[in-house]
Amino acid sequence: MMDKAIIDVLQSVLKKELDPINSRLGGIEQDVKQLKDGQERLEEDVQGLKSELNDMKQDFKHLKDGQERLEEDVQGLKSELNDMKQDFKHLKDGQERLEEDVQELKQDIKDIKTGQELLQKNIIKSLGEYTEKIANHVDNKTSALNKRVYAVETEIERLIRQ
Repeated sequence: MMDKAIIDVLQSVLKKELDPINSRLGGIEQDVKQLKDGQERLEEDVQGLKSELNDMKQDFKHLKDGQERLEEDVQGLKSELNDMKQDFKHLKDGQERLEEDVQELKQDIKDIKTGQELLQKNIIKSLGEYTEKIANHVDNKTSALNKRVYAVETEIERLIRQ
């Protein structure tokens, strides 16, 4: 019995000593449970952040791809702009040559008009000179013919008188 009494005393002492430990262990278990719940929430948050990070990576990749396409488009536009500048320069050079040709043509037309006026004056002067020469020639021939006719008439009259 003594043994039982010792066991009871020991159990009572152990119970007194272990009750605060059990109570503290219950608090620790509660804390562990709260820590596990917090960890699970953190893991869920981490998973959500990972998902958002993956989404952001995808968005970043799309933005990067879009930027590359835009850069290619800008390069194409720059190339086309340079081609247009070159074409514009050729057109401008061609226009300058045409303007020079027009100036030359205007000068040529002016020269032709001046030459035509001189030619008309020379033609009128030459026609006047040739007309005068022709008239003189006709007069000379007419005079010579008149002299012959006169000579023939004189001869006819002389023959008639005979």
